[in-house]
Amino acid sequence: MKIGLAFILVVLITITLSGCVMVAAQLAESEKVKQDFDLPYTRLLEATKEALNSLQIGFDEEGLEGDTVKISARYADGSTVHIVILRTSNTESSIEIRVGTSEAGKKAAQDILTAVKRSLL
Repeated sequence: MKIGLAFILVVLITITLSGCVMVAAQLAESEKVKQDFDLPYTRLLEATKEALNSLQIGFDEEGLEGDTVKISARYADGSTVHIVILRTSNTESSIEIRVGTSEAGKKAAQDILTAVKRSLL
């Protein structure tokens, strides 16, 4: 009897924790700003760097993994910025921007995307 109860308890805890992980993942996804561009990822990367410089956001690091460039940066107040630029073809690319972990970060991410678009003009 105790083994059955312990098993049910373990199953319930697992389901609860899985739900929390799913909610956290969905929240992080909802805070991202995404956009596709009809231009090579190298040009989008240049525009992104120009945008971050114009907004006085410092780079922590930049990494290339296959067709993906990941940029980590930080506002002066310590808020983290995560940017992923993906080459979808030789002439197309996409960008994902996430700032911090709150809903306010979505506006900051949108501001960065706007600055990237300005840098492309």
